[in-house]
Amino acid sequence: MEQKLGIDGKKDIEQKIGVEKFVEECRKYVNNTSDEWRTFIDRIGRWADMDHAYYTMNLDYMESIIRVIQNMYNQNLVYKGFNVQWMCPSCATTLSNSEVNE
Repeated sequence: MEQKLGIDGKKDIEQKIGVEKFVEECRKYVNNTSDEWRTFIDRIGRWADMDHAYYTMNLDYMESIIRVIQNMYNQNLVYKGFNVQWMCPSCATTLSNSEVNE
């Protein structure tokens, strides 16, 4: 998305186009490529319920995750510990395992 918008990194997002505009463009991208994912998933022979797909950008999804963590916390299943996290230096966010393993 940064390349498409001609920006580079978190500072450009904040100073040149604004976070709201960046998020809006990312949402458009996800919505426009959802059908392509459906075709790709079928071609590789993977089963996924694309008719009821969840997107991490949806508030319902985010709220459900918060509820799950709250329930786990209430059951003393969440603890404070130490874990090494890979960080993206340009956007200052943690990276997923798939991003680290690429």
